Order: sequence, then structure tokens, then C-alpha cells
Amino acid sequence: MFVIEYDRYFAIVIKTVAYAEVFGCSLRWQELKRYPLTNLYPIDHTKLFLIWQELQNNLDFFKCFPSQQSSMQASSNLFFHQPTFDQTVIENFNSALQAITWWRWIPWVEGVWVTGGLAVGQAAPADDIDFMIVTKSNSLWLTRLLITLIGVVVGKQRRHWTNLSKSGGSWCCNLWLEEDQLALDARKDQSLFTAREIVQAIPVYAANRQIIDNWLTSNIWVKKYTHPGWWSARSRYQFVLPSPPLLSFTPGYHFFWSLIARLLNPLAHKAQLKYMKLHRKGKEKITYKQAYFHPKSFAPIVQAKYETILESWKKTYAQEK
Repeated sequence: MFVIEYDRYFAIVIKTVAYAEVFGCSLRWQELKRYPLTNLYPIDHTKLFLIWQELQNNLDFFKCFPSQQSSMQASSNLFFHQPTFDQTVIENFNSALQAITWWRWIPWVEGVWVTGGLAVGQAAPADDIDFMIVTKSNSLWLTRLLITLIGVVVGKQRRHWTNLSKSGGSWCCNLWLEEDQLALDARKDQSLFTAREIVQAIPVYAANRQIIDNWLTSNIWVKKYTHPGWWSARSRYQFVLPSPPLLSFTPGYHFFWSLIARLLNPLAHKAQLKYMKLHRKGKEKITYKQAYFHPKSFAPIVQAKYETILESWKKTYAQEK
């Protein structure tokens, strides 16, 4: 029984380290504890830590994971949520919070998450700020139009023709969902890469905190990849800004704005589809209630590299044994 448990936790550590290696980043104990790649829950952190510590004391063990050497040398290139951030990360996160101070006055915005590199504490000067936005039902395209206009006015809107070297800190709202359509496509969007993106995303606004739970319970498939990470994501409220109370408690507020959205959202949808046909060349995935604006799918690339690293490890480990 002990051998089985040891092998199980050993595999968890190796899989999580291999995933960090895909991005050339080192893994710390805090991140391993929070986002281990396993469907096992709950996790015995004592067993996990003992194996982690054992591997940290064996430098030869990491010949397949060269980026992990830096975790033993207190490298600043940390994976996931690093305890110290460079100036670019701080500036971009403050910019994200500034965006929320405007967006939360839009009556159809239900929730906003910071995603991508900024969510894991990594940002280069030329990087955009990636957002996922959840809107009320039948209001996605009207909301997107308003947020785009705000971005243009304040000079933060990411334009697809902008030179990347000059677009640092721009707002890139690349995932849009309506509150009644939160589940990602089972055939195309459910992957290890997407699961990690979901649990690492930082919620920064919630008109109602229930939307955070609804988002995660709608994508319960994430547990297959990182069950502990799914539970950790449910407790991430430290940066969440609330809805302006002056508006949310106004009599007739919800009915009035719901009616406005039902009238204008179809028009905004048609106008934006026409614009995208003329000007955009990315691989958008567009429906009336969901919109993905990703020029390239990273999930298969990450999965292939992850499997290659694991296979290399298996061969090396078999030779050592």
C-alpha cells in the first residue's frame, strides 16, 4: 500500500514539474501544493512535500527538467503565482484594476477575470493584458461594443493591426461568455492547457460572487486534470471588486437594462460580425452567446511538448533504474 501511494504522489510531482518545463519555468512548492496535476482529492500534502523534497536533493534527477534547477537557486523566473513581481507585472495589474473601475458601471458585465501571463505573475513590456468577460444573458455583443469604445477612448484597446512591440499594456478581451453559457466546448476547448488557464485565472470583478462558482461548476471537467486546482480557484476572491451599489439597488434597474439589451444586442451582434468579416483574419470562434478571439490555439502545442518531456523522463528514469 505504501509503495502504491508513493508511486501515485511521485507521478503527481513529475507531471506537474513537466508542465512547468513546457514553459521553461521553475516550480516552487507553493505552486505544486496549489495546482498539482491530478484528479486525486483531497491531497495529502505531507506525502507530496516529502517526495518533492527528496527530488530537490537529487540534482541528477532533474537532467530532463533543466529549468527546475533554478528553483533550487532561488531564481526569479518562477512558475504560477510568484511572491515577488517585476514592475511590468505591477503596472499591468494596476491597469487591469483601472479597467474594472470603468467596466463595472456597464450594467451587463457580470464578471471579469485576468488571464494569460499576467495571471501567473509574468509579463513582458510588450505583452497585452488578457481578460475573460462574462455578461448577462442576451447582452454579450452590446457589452463588447461598449468596452471596445471605452478602450479606444482611453487608448488601451488592443487593435489586431497594432505592432506588438508598441502595444504593451493594451486590453485584450479574448474570451466572452454569457452567464447562461459558461461551459466550454467538450470537443474543442477541454484540454490540459485550458484547465490550467481556468484555475490560474484571477477574478477581478463580480457583480455577484455566485458567478465565480457558476463558472467553475460549469467547467467541472477541469477536475480531471487538476482537482485540487479547481477547488483552489473557488477561493480566489482577494482582488474582486464589487458592483456599484448605487446602481444595483435602484428600483427597476435590472428590468430596464435587460430590456435595452434585448433591443440593441442583436444589432450590435450583426454590426460586429460584418466588421470582423471585413477586417479580422484570426481564428475566431463566434456564436451569439460565446466569442473566442485567439489567433492561435496553444492547447495542442502545449500538449505535444508536455508529452515529449514526459516521454524523455520515462526513458531516462528507466535507464537509471
